[in-house]
Amino acid sequence: MKILKFGGSSLKTAKRIEHVVQLISSQHPCGVVVSAFGGITNQILQLISHAELGADFNINLQLFFEKHRKIINDLNLKRELMLDTIKKIENELFFTLKKIASKKKCTPQLKDLGLSVGERLSAIIITEACIQKEINTTYLDARKVILTDDNFGNAFVHYKRSFNSIRNNWEDKSKTRIITGFIGATDSGETTTFGRSGSDYTASIFGAALNVKEIEIWTDVNGILSADPNIVSETRTISHITYDEAMELAHAGAKIIFPPTIIPALYKSIPIRIKNTFEPENPGTTISQERAKNDYFAVGISSLYNVSLIRFQGAGML
Repeated sequence: MKILKFGGSSLKTAKRIEHVVQLISSQHPCGVVVSAFGGITNQILQLISHAELGADFNINLQLFFEKHRKIINDLNLKRELMLDTIKKIENELFFTLKKIASKKKCTPQLKDLGLSVGERLSAIIITEACIQKEINTTYLDARKVILTDDNFGNAFVHYKRSFNSIRNNWEDKSKTRIITGFIGATDSGETTTFGRSGSDYTASIFGAALNVKEIEIWTDVNGILSADPNIVSETRTISHITYDEAMELAHAGAKIIFPPTIIPALYKSIPIRIKNTFEPENPGTTISQERAKNDYFAVGISSLYNVSLIRFQGAGML
């Protein structure tokens, strides 16, 4: 079995979601981790900001709801149970924003609860789209199985307990599960998040818990590039890279993968493959324990921007 993860750029429109459903169907049964639809997390952050300032957020909130309803209509999803669930989550976001507005302050707990809405709506809609295509699919809210501490916004995962919960949930191996990325929950049931791009991490946690064959991160590029294509015109796709090399590049500024993602996969020696949703035949990049040596002087070049170097000088510094 594999774990597949689809980012927001792969889920921006109904047409893209239909394409993703086809990819899921070709690998069924599997685990599928999804991000919020493209641009949705930024919209939620904007709504939270408006609420904190005491500004009227209702018009923007309706636009937020309409974006999801348009995708639901374009996919022709009509089941009442799904629509009722969507409505409950919408109401939850509305009351979360009202709480923030009444205090004119957003606590880390309220922020994580609000941000979780994007992934939950996305996962429910994609589950329904898969069911409509007669794929044996079920929705899994990761908060039910991933246990974290209460460091809201950058939660630490309790691996052992989370792994046990995931395995217990996966007794029926005939189903494909559509899983909310980016979120977990504390012992008391409060919603936590792992930070931006945390859905990659969710995929790795599930992959390690289930000892899968491979974790596939589906995005909008053909794997990891040798340099920033905005700066270097003749970049190439790196076909193979080690866990250590990927971590080095990620920590030094390369937009490769959410750095903690490597940890669970490395622990179980599970390869991570980064693939392009829109060019599925492209082999992409494989991150694994070892790779064959090549003649390139460097694996890849990463770059950090807007960095200042400050030098302190003087006899008193001695």
